[in-house]
Order: sequence, then C-alpha cells, then structure tokens
Amino acid sequence: MSLPLKNRAIDRYAVLSIVLSKQAMGISLKQAIVETANLSFYATNGDPLRLSVRTIYRWVSAFKRVGLQGITPSSRSSKVISRVLPTLFVDFMVREKAIDADASIPDIILRAEIKNIIAKGQVTKSTAWRAARRLNLPIFCDKRPKNEDMRRFAHPHRMLMVLCDGKHFRAGAKRRKRVVLFYIDDCSRRVLAAVVGKSETAKLFLRGLFAVIEKAGLMDGIYLDRGSGFTAKMAFTICARIGVSLIHGRARYPPGRGKIERFNQTCLNDLLRAIAQDPLADPDCKALEHRINHYISAMYNIRPHEGIGKVSPDDKWHSDTRSLNIPGDMRMIESRFVVSTLRRVSRDNVVMVSGIGYEMPSGYAGQIREVYNHILEDRLTVIHDGTHVKLHQIDLTANARTMRRRRVENEQPPGPGPIKTAAQLLYERDHKTIVTPDGDYHETEN
Repeated sequence: MSLPLKNRAIDRYAVLSIVLSKQAMGISLKQAIVETANLSFYATNGDPLRLSVRTIYRWVSAFKRVGLQGITPSSRSSKVISRVLPTLFVDFMVREKAIDADASIPDIILRAEIKNIIAKGQVTKSTAWRAARRLNLPIFCDKRPKNEDMRRFAHPHRMLMVLCDGKHFRAGAKRRKRVVLFYIDDCSRRVLAAVVGKSETAKLFLRGLFAVIEKAGLMDGIYLDRGSGFTAKMAFTICARIGVSLIHGRARYPPGRGKIERFNQTCLNDLLRAIAQDPLADPDCKALEHRINHYISAMYNIRPHEGIGKVSPDDKWHSDTRSLNIPGDMRMIESRFVVSTLRRVSRDNVVMVSGIGYEMPSGYAGQIREVYNHILEDRLTVIHDGTHVKLHQIDLTANARTMRRRRVENEQPPGPGPIKTAAQLLYERDHKTIVTPDGDYHETEN
C-alpha cells in the first residue's frame, strides 16, 4: 500500500536511528549500515521495507546534509493506473485480489490468460505489479523469519541509550486510570525521570523527554515500544529536530524490553499497588508524579542493583567517564518542542485540533491558518497581528448567553475624522461661529 510522503520519511528515519545509534557506540559507519541492512523493518502500514546498503548510505548522507527534509521523497504520483494494461485485466486483478489477497501477480496473470481475458504474454509481471501498487492492492506477504536471532544487549556508557515505557495503574478512592512513563538509562539502570498522565500520548512522552534533557542532557538514542504515544509523527519530528535517534523495538522481541519491564514490576510491588489500594491517595497527575519521583530518588536509584554488579544506579552513573551532552542553550531546545499544523477555520470562527474545537480571533473565517502546538506549555497559538495569541476551547454554554455583534450593512472602517469640503470651508469663513471653543461669545466690533 502506498504511503504518504511524510510517513515514508518517518520510516526512513527509523532505519537511520539504528545506524546512528550503532555509530555512537563506536561501530564504523560501514559496519553499522551493513548490520542494519540485514535487519527486518516494517513501514507504518505494516508492509516490510526492502533495504540495500547503497540505499541506507544515500539516506545517511541526505539526512546529515539537510536533516529530515533530505529523506522525504518527492512526489511522483500518477493519476493513471496503467497506460498499457487492458481495462478488463485491471478490473479482473482487483476482483481476484478481493477474493484471494495472497494470490501472486504471476498467478493472477496466468488466471487471466486461462479465462481469455488477455492473450498469452500480453501482460508482464512488472507492469501488473506497478498497477497493483497504484491501486493499493495487497501484494506483499509476511517475510519475517520463523526463528529470529534474539540477543540481549547493554550499552557500555551512560546516555548512549535511554529506555522508555509506560505502566498503567489506578489511584484514588474512585480508582482513576493513570499511566506513568519511565525513562531509564540502559547502562546504569538509573531512572532519569517519570511523568504521569491520564493516557499514553505523544505530548506526555515529549514532556518527559524534555525533563530528561534538563537533568542529564541529550542522549544518543531512545528505545521505545510501539505504543500510540510513541509512534506519533510528532514524536519522530521533534526527535529528529534535537538530533536524538528514535528506535522502535520490534514486536515479540523480549530482549529489547526486559530491563524496563523488570523495573515496572519492581515499581508496581514497591509503590504502585500501594497507591491503588490507598483511598486517600491524591489522583491528581502532578501529585502522583511527585510521589513517584520521590520513590525513584530516595529509594530505587540509591539501592544496590543485581543487574549491574550489586552497585546502586546512582553510583554506576556517577562513576561513568563519559561526559554528558548538556545543551548550552535550553531555550533553543525548548523552541524545538513547538510543532505547527495547517487548519481550516470554520465559518463560525472555530478550528478543530485533535477533535476539540478552539475559537479563533475574529476575521479568519474560511481561511487556512497555521496553528502552533506548544507541547511543553500545553497550549495552542496562532499568529495574530504579529504575535502569538493563545487559543481557548470553545465554551458552548457561554456562547449561548453572549450577545452577538450586530452586523451593519456597508460598514465603513473608522476614518481620521469629519471631512471638510471646499463648500464647508467657504461657509465657515463667511459665517463664523459666535461661540468660542470655551463657550464664550466673540466680541463684536462696532
């Protein structure tokens, strides 16, 4: 199935993230590309990606030169399905694929020849394959190996790789649903940050990512599962802006998530189950976040860890000789956490973002405007009169009581003041007023 150009750029960046991560570990670029080309990759729609070493070299060069724009393919779409295939064969291929999605292109051609829809040798496999791609017909089968080579891994130094995953739990007397995202350094097992939200979203993940950068600097790569908040385009875009490789673990690959899953169980036994059973626990996300971060700093990070030689994560972290990549200008990093999107303003001056209506400043009805999402501040803005103006959710109840501005036909904008024509000036000269501006009378001459 054909993918939008932005999705294809995101798929390519997922491949480059692994190459750049291997290179950060000291592996040569050539070896990193060769190892990456031998892995199995799948696009955002589930189709397998077929990669060659030469292709990955070209992507790496383009990405280092101009960034994400360099790996975004140019549009080469064609509205014509095929200029050479008979219409009867195209319709037949669509029907056969609807009945038998696993049928190969050569077999469909042979079926058409047997039914005398086309002459023998009239249609080539490559021509039919291109037409099937344009029609978004299923033409790939699952090429994943039955016995995958699974290996445990560990990075030798801190901040080479940060592991991130979410743990769902309940809190408060009403057992509200909450999720906490943990950010763990792969080398030292030190928990760098934890953020709590009502659901696993890209905004929550990016807020935690910024908290890690504030405390420990930029990491070389971050390893995630395929949760809804982690696969969002927003997450890929911002990681590409700040130069962090974003790696999605493959499905059914336990060695990639064993460390953080084990930590999730430890946190569940130490803290989360107690919060779930405490009717007095405050379900507010900020209160829970404060409580979980206290557990991390006052208990977990200073406790000996069997996985790293029975030393504490804090001791392992501070004994590492690798210097941290602390940004010199956090304002610049913060500016990278602002994304924009185009939205059409409705006739009643409302824009829809994530299914929620926001009221726009007056005067933009029917226009397409750029809406800025300030992720760290959790606000939306538009540029109005040269400045960012915050958008507020539409309040239907208030709008039901608020008076509307009366429309004036042929309403003219306010001018500099009353005009004076030549006739008006002549009249004022010949018939001067007898009252001064102060209200006094002019003295008349005898």
